[in-house]
This record gives sequence, structure tokens and C-alpha cells, in this order.
Amino acid sequence: MLRRAPSLSHASISNDLHRAVTVHRGVPDHRSRKRWFTPAAVKIVDEGLDELRAIVGPRSADLIRVALWACLERCERAAVLVGFTSAAQVRTNLTCLGARPAAELIARARAVMAAVQARLDSGGEVFLDEQAGAAR
Repeated sequence: MLRRAPSLSHASISNDLHRAVTVHRGVPDHRSRKRWFTPAAVKIVDEGLDELRAIVGPRSADLIRVALWACLERCERAAVLVGFTSAAQVRTNLTCLGARPAAELIARARAVMAAVQARLDSGGEVFLDEQAGAAR
């Protein structure tokens, strides 16, 4: 059932950003502060994405398509904010949407990623520097 209130989703697509903390001109970006980009967390995300690929398909576009639809179908006035690091990524984000996947497929994908999120959340605070500050 679609709700009428507008909705904005963000952080819906990782586009393999989980694989490494990006270093730009020798300076780590904001992800270097997040526990989600540590090797242990990346392993959890990779395991979840492997499970998701078995359900939705092996290509990045398959993952993006289901992630976008999982956000868009939450309400009739939904907007999804996605990031990109290249023109190719923008092209993929804009062209992979296709037909709406079956509700069962979206539900299975949500269940997989909810389990990933729960595993990540069980490890404590997201920001590593906040953990260090609390220990003082």
C-alpha cells in the first residue's frame, strides 16, 4: 500500500563504496571515521551483497535496480538520492531501473539487507572517533 506523504531515501546504494575508504589527494574522506568501512564490517557487507546477488542477479545494475525500487515503492511521492563517482555510474543509476521487480523479490532483498544492517549495528557506534572519545 502506497502512502501519500513525500519520502526521500538516501544511502540506498553503496555502488561498491564499502570496499575501501577513498583517499583523495592523500587525505581520507568521511568514511575513514565510520566503523562500517573497517575490514570486519566490509566482510559483513560483502557477505550480504553475495546473498543479495544470488537473489537479484550478479551485475551491479541488478543490485541498483532492486535498491532503487525498494526505495521508490515505499510511497507514491518518493525520491531517491544516490551518489556517484563517475559518469558511468550516473548512466547505470539512470538506465537500470526498468520494470518494477515482484514484491516478493523486493521483500527478500529488504530482509537480506536488514540482517546486514542488524549485524553492523550490533558492533556499536558508527563513528570510530566517537568511540575513542567516549573511552576517555
